[in-house]
Amino acid sequence: MALSLSAAALLVGVFAAGAQAATFEFPSSSSTVVSSGASLPDAFGYFWSKARGDKVAQTFLGPPAIDHAVLTIQAPQNSLGAGLEVDWTLSINGADVGSFVVPAGNTDPIVLDRSFAPVAGPNYAVEIRVTNEVSSGGGSHSFASTASTGQHSLVLTSKTAPDTQITSGPVAATTETTAAFTFASPQLVDVKGFQCSLDHTSFVPCASPRLYGTLSLGPHSFEVSAVGIFDNADATPAAWQWTVVAVETPKGKAKAKGRKCKRGFKKVKRHGKSVCVKKKHHKPKKQNH
Repeated sequence: MALSLSAAALLVGVFAAGAQAATFEFPSSSSTVVSSGASLPDAFGYFWSKARGDKVAQTFLGPPAIDHAVLTIQAPQNSLGAGLEVDWTLSINGADVGSFVVPAGNTDPIVLDRSFAPVAGPNYAVEIRVTNEVSSGGGSHSFASTASTGQHSLVLTSKTAPDTQITSGPVAATTETTAAFTFASPQLVDVKGFQCSLDHTSFVPCASPRLYGTLSLGPHSFEVSAVGIFDNADATPAAWQWTVVAVETPKGKAKAKGRKCKRGFKKVKRHGKSVCVKKKHHKPKKQNH
């Protein structure tokens, strides 16, 4: 039977917009429940029938995409007969991502931890459904509807490494022997740091802006990787190449040497140009005695 619980897609838990991880209460009092039998106070009915479509479903607003889920769930009421069990499958947006079993007598928390192919969000229709049949009279189990009577949580995360972008750096050819870089990541909310490398040396922790000094002449390279909250560094670091070139010394213009005239010629200006003309020889005047 379907329990009279709100089918609204309400978020119950912690989620920051833009983050790559979110924690919710699931099952919760906002879940839609299909049960084989009546419910107990603060509990989600009795589950034992695949034929009746027993399931618990809820929709959450979460990260832009996810590839990992951890479901922690507890069945405080368990009347299954010896050797019997109820099998469950967890699906997200219609894709099955893992399964778990509630065996007879078990009332301890059960943890399902699974990685899977990326699922696009940010809306996630989450469902657990019964996948086996317990014969009539074989007993059943129920889930508590609140965290106070049962441990229920669903963690949706993206373990994909964050991207890295260099936002500024030196020009391709420069005489500057210092360099400054700024960088960031589109997934800034879940980036816990960066690691940098100059000229293919080992990566070391760094922060933006990153400054380098006393660089030698010649080509240089800079690489930086964002590091995610799961210590998952960007496997394709952002890179920058540039060259430090020598300062050019202005060459002084050689003074043009004046052209010398041959012996017997002298330099005169004609029409604004220097030319050589033959010297005139004056005969000495005869003196009369």
